[in-house]
Amino acid sequence: MSVFRRMQLVSEPALAHSIVRLASVFQLLLMAATWKLWLYPDSFPRVPLIAVWLPHQILTGA
Repeated sequence: MSVFRRMQLVSEPALAHSIVRLASVFQLLLMAATWKLWLYPDSFPRVPLIAVWLPHQILTGA
């Protein structure tokens, strides 16, 4: 079987299905990493927001 024929056997729906499967795995990993943040949003410090806000205050002198 030639390489071209093997490439024809991989259909577009199979490719789309594998992309959807990859996206769903990524979504599950993201949800597993952030489930506590979604359930208890006030239990986490807002350090990243301060890191974005503070340099602006220092540069403007406000």
